[in-house]
Amino acid sequence: LVLCGALGLCIFSVLYPARLIPAIVNLAPSTNLASTRRTYIRAISHLCRELVLNDNLSRMSLEETTGTLRFMRDELQAIDKAIRLGDKDRGITVGADYRSLEHNR
Repeated sequence: LVLCGALGLCIFSVLYPARLIPAIVNLAPSTNLASTRRTYIRAISHLCRELVLNDNLSRMSLEETTGTLRFMRDELQAIDKAIRLGDKDRGITVGADYRSLEHNR
């Protein structure tokens, strides 16, 4: 069973086209940043709710809430730009806009 699995992996690595390898290099950082983006979206919606209702559910002052909201908004924009265009500091060498030629037509 192990021998068949190893043989299958060898065949797969030979048959897998080498031209697609740069496209999957960014898969883990892209997935991680997408998860971070989802977390920021949820936090931003919570902080917007806190600003509108002002019921002190998060136990933050108005200045803390707006400062945190501004920081998260800026980070969300930077993460979105990194996923789309690439950002070496965040681990994405090639952005999604450049990877998917069919998407950009």
